[in-house]
Amino acid sequence: MKHYLRIDNLNRCLHGFSDAFEQPVGTDICINENGGRHLELLGTINPTLTDLNGIHLYKYTDKVEKRTEEEIQADLDIINSKPKPKTELEILQETVDMLLLESLGGI
Repeated sequence: MKHYLRIDNLNRCLHGFSDAFEQPVGTDICINENGGRHLELLGTINPTLTDLNGIHLYKYTDKVEKRTEEEIQADLDIINSKPKPKTELEILQETVDMLLLESLGGI
């Protein structure tokens, strides 16, 4: 079985698989011509490629490497700089506040 990675333009590993379960597309990179049924990266079988925040944990330049803490933190900083959507509770509270103001003749 062959093992493949799909990377983005920043060389982050987006998807990894073996040809036992999926066939590669033209941009996928073969990283192991003679592997087992399951993808293996740096000694881990079927590793999680992202953390709980969706941050990619591996990169590929000429070989697979774990991303550095600095690289991971840079991605996290970008995520944290984006405005977060309102929760359902926040929207509900705003609606209740508006209706309360209307009922009191405040609008």
